[in-house]
Amino acid sequence: MVALQFLGRTQRSQDVWEYFFQPTEPIRYLAGQYAEFSIADLIDPRGKTRIFTLTSLPDTPVVSFAVKISDTPSPYKQRLSQLQPGEILYVGQPTGDMILPRHTAAPHPCTCTDSIGPQR
Repeated sequence: MVALQFLGRTQRSQDVWEYFFQPTEPIRYLAGQYAEFSIADLIDPRGKTRIFTLTSLPDTPVVSFAVKISDTPSPYKQRLSQLQPGEILYVGQPTGDMILPRHTAAPHPCTCTDSIGPQR
C-alpha cells in the first residue's frame, strides 16, 4: 500500500465531497479504475478499508476520489469528514477493467453507472 497525505476536500453538491491526496510515491492507474483506501486508526466493525473510484486524472500528481456523505454517515465516512491536512491514508494498487481500449477504429458503447465521478 502507498501512503497518501491528505491535502483537502471540496464540496461538489449538497452531500458529495471530493477528497485530494498527495501520494508518497507515484501511483499508476488508468481513468475508470478504483482502489482500496484504508484509514489506519479507524475503529469500525466493517473494517478500515473502503473502495472508491479514482476521480483524479492519471497524469496528475494528486490522487482523488468522491464520496456521498449522508446525514447519518458510517464510522468510515465520519472519520473522512474529520481528516485534517497532513493526515495519512493508505491506498492499494488501483484495479478495474472498465476502461476503453487505447487504439481502435471501432465506436465504443457508452456505459452509465450510479457512482460518483467528476466531469472533466
